[in-house]
Amino acid sequence: MMRELGATTKMATLKDLGTWRGGGTPSKSNPAFWAEGTIPWVTPKDMKVFRIGDSEDRITPEAVDQSSASLVSGPSVAVVVRSGILQRTLPVAVVQLDATFNQDMKALQPKDGVRPEYVAYYLRGFERDILASCSKNGTTVASIDFARFHAYPIPLPSFEEQKQIVDEIETQFARLDDAVAALQRARTRLKRYRASVLKAACEGRLVPTEAELALREGRDYEPASVLLDRIKAEREANAGKKRGKTNQMSVPDALALPELPEGWVWTNLSELLAVPLSNGRSVPTAEVGFPVLRLTALVNGTIDLTKRKIGRWTEAEASRFLVTGGDFLVSRGNGSLRLVGRGGLVPDNPDRVAFPDTLIRVRAIGWAIAPKFLANMWNSGLVRERIERSARTTAGIYKVNQTDLSNVQLPLPPRDEQERIVTEVERRLSVIEQLETTVETNLKRGEALRQSILRMAFRGRLVPTGEK
Repeated sequence: MMRELGATTKMATLKDLGTWRGGGTPSKSNPAFWAEGTIPWVTPKDMKVFRIGDSEDRITPEAVDQSSASLVSGPSVAVVVRSGILQRTLPVAVVQLDATFNQDMKALQPKDGVRPEYVAYYLRGFERDILASCSKNGTTVASIDFARFHAYPIPLPSFEEQKQIVDEIETQFARLDDAVAALQRARTRLKRYRASVLKAACEGRLVPTEAELALREGRDYEPASVLLDRIKAEREANAGKKRGKTNQMSVPDALALPELPEGWVWTNLSELLAVPLSNGRSVPTAEVGFPVLRLTALVNGTIDLTKRKIGRWTEAEASRFLVTGGDFLVSRGNGSLRLVGRGGLVPDNPDRVAFPDTLIRVRAIGWAIAPKFLANMWNSGLVRERIERSARTTAGIYKVNQTDLSNVQLPLPPRDEQERIVTEVERRLSVIEQLETTVETNLKRGEALRQSILRMAFRGRLVPTGEK
């Protein structure tokens, strides 16, 4: 690997840079080693920053005297040499104070003429090559072969040139950090805008309402209350009952809900169901059987039909659990309150596949509520608030059941208005998604640029260093 720095630069190895010290862990069973400790004990969990000014854990002077944890004068360069994280990255940091280290780390106490920041940035810049050439093979936990690591080459310019390189790296990083922060702010604003679009859709502020259009055009329209009356009439006819008034929700519930535009009504999900809510079925994985979706099929408000497995059951056994286009599948449980009760819409014309016990199927009356409108409402903040309020936690898992979902209150506009809302939501969300993709792409480019800055610096292409 070519490293083109100034004529005053000498090639060295990492071993040549100073004294490398191993870490150790004092006995956790001895309180004299830990109680009211004053000496920093650096572990991999402290390696989230480039400069470490303190550690989460501290040990006592007795621990240093009576264990393998040796004190290293700061500033030093800390490297994680044993951890699963080495499969992805090489954690490196400058420890600015005297400290001890745990057994999964090594620390360099640089000799005179070696800047710790220079070494740390170099290791970060060439981490991929270091991991490729210095990793041990066949170990249970990813580890660095320290003999090979010691022999790894590093260009060593003068002390002043090292400072110039570090200063320029940090100047470039500061500019990059500003750009990344701006992208992260943009990502946050897009997330808020997405929520505001769904909120406006729920409140009848996204498109002209059916009542407004009817008044403007001098015509009648069918309010959503008529849809509920029709549903009730059909159910009573099917049950052989006498027709009565629409079964609206109780007055206390209605009073607690926000006011809706003219022509809209509040209703419970149960009023809009074509068939009762249904849990899926748990089946073990098999080589031969019938396909069933995985919970991971629920992605961003849709159902990814490719996320499936073969279950140990027959097509006949799976028949009552088959999904159809327009079905809405809801997560029954999750370790995150933010994710429990999230739903996804099954796309049109799915192949024959069943849904699992981790999902509840919502099959609504399509002529009363558009499937895409239900999906938009369900994942809005207004409905999420009601779902999260009803969720219960057991052993750290938040859960909702069919009763909880049946009682979820939904705003229902006239049917034609639902279609206009869906069209406008899709238009705006498609713009948001394009912008989000651009932001994420540039955030990834920013991380790649960070590595490029480091490599350019150590190839003499970032700042002039000495005579060429």
